[in-house]
Amino acid sequence: MQKFISRQLIKLSNKFFTYFESIWYRNVKLNYPPIFILGAPRSGSTLLFQLITSAFNVGYLSNLHCRFYCGPAFIEKLNCKFKHKYLSDYSSNHGDTKLLTEPSECGAFWYRFFLPAINYTKITNIESKKMDDFRRNIAAISKERKNSIVFKNLYAALRIEPIVDVIPEALFIIINRDETDNAHSILDARMRVNGNYEEWWSLPTQELEQLKCQPAEVQVVKQIRNTYKIIESDLTRLNVRKHKILTINYEELCDDVYEQLDKIEVFFKDNNKNIKRTNNIIPKTFQRNKQIKIDPQLYQSLKNYINREQL
Repeated sequence: MQKFISRQLIKLSNKFFTYFESIWYRNVKLNYPPIFILGAPRSGSTLLFQLITSAFNVGYLSNLHCRFYCGPAFIEKLNCKFKHKYLSDYSSNHGDTKLLTEPSECGAFWYRFFLPAINYTKITNIESKKMDDFRRNIAAISKERKNSIVFKNLYAALRIEPIVDVIPEALFIIINRDETDNAHSILDARMRVNGNYEEWWSLPTQELEQLKCQPAEVQVVKQIRNTYKIIESDLTRLNVRKHKILTINYEELCDDVYEQLDKIEVFFKDNNKNIKRTNNIIPKTFQRNKQIKIDPQLYQSLKNYINREQL
């Protein structure tokens, strides 16, 4: 009964916030460029998200924001009022974090503006009012934070066109990973989440239906490749300037965190001088898991497929 009442109160609160923020922030201006992390599933994007939000004074959507997904600016206002400082414990489960203060992909926030069932979103797929609301919401959160907001929702890779159209100020950080390790990690996640290797998991692609007929190792490799193909193609096609794009390698990030944070700091200084390093103590390295967690025959098939493709 208590859970039901709690859910109803949150639901009512979100209805109130929808109305309140649309009035209070009606004419808000976007003064700081938002930052979008892009990459394939299991590419290290959550770790990058946690590091950036711990090492820099940027804003982000937390699990608390996600509870009240229609009032993110109000939640950010409370965060700033109580001077909340965030330091991650760098734990997550397939991109999900537990603590209310931890960074969140916050699908509920995104689905206020974007349709969930589309494998690739064009600007023509969305009502212009929805996109105006999207920009206004981000501007409102930035206003309360007085800085840029970092977003990590992997589906953003399929929404680059509308994002760039409505927020031309946007910055993009792309994270990539060794392809074999990345594919291995997706297959491991499939087994953990779905109980099998064949069923699709996470980010779809435009070729989803055709790929479903392919072996599991082929599916995940093409899922990765198609994701980066879309990212590169859209950023190029939409003439996003090179100084607004940064690429980070997962292996290099784990092996020398500070070197990569320095690289990110230079990127931020070039685009928003308000972003500064925090005093948080950040780990110098992260140990990469090199254990084979999937069926050995499947892992060998995966390696063989990648090697054939590279010939």
